[in-house]
Amino acid sequence: TITPPHAPGPAGPLPYLPHVDGLRAVAVALVVMFHAWPQLAPGGFIGVDVFFVISGFIITRQIAREMEDGSFSYAAFLGRRVKRLMPAAFVCCLLVSLGAAVVLLPDALMSYSESLIAVWTMTANFFFYANTGYFDAPSAEQPLLHMWSLAVEDQFYLTWPLLLLFLFRKLAV
Repeated sequence: TITPPHAPGPAGPLPYLPHVDGLRAVAVALVVMFHAWPQLAPGGFIGVDVFFVISGFIITRQIAREMEDGSFSYAAFLGRRVKRLMPAAFVCCLLVSLGAAVVLLPDALMSYSESLIAVWTMTANFFFYANTGYFDAPSAEQPLLHMWSLAVEDQFYLTWPLLLLFLFRKLAV
C-alpha cells in the first residue's frame, strides 16, 4: 500500500542525496587544506560554514518529515545526537587530556581545564571567543580549540527543533 504524504505514522527513511555527501567532502577538504597547507587554501575555514549549512539542511529535513507524519520526539532526536557525537567527543577529550597532563605547565593546565569544562557544558565557542582569537598565537596552546564548532552544533540541536516545533504548531492551527 502507498501511504499518503500527510498520513500519521512514520513515513520511512528520506531518500539518499549523493550530492550532499559531495558537498560534505568539499567542505572537509577545504578545512584540511587550510590547516595542512594554508597558502593553498587561505580561506579554507569557510568549509566549516559550508558543513554547518549542510547539517542544518539535513536536520531540518529530518525534523520536518517527522513533524509532518507525527513521529517527532525531541527526546529521541537529542538521544540520536548524543549517540552520534558524544563517543567521539569523549575519546578526543580523554586523549587530549592525557597529553595535556604530560606536556602542559600548571598555568596552562588550569586554562586547559577551563576549556574542558566549556566543552562539556556546550559553551566552548563562547569560552574561546572570550579567551583567545582563532588566529592569535595563544590559540596554538589551546588543544581543544577545534571543539568550538561542536558547541555551535550542540546549541543548534538544542534550540532549532524547539523553534521548528513552535512554528509547526503555529502554522498548523
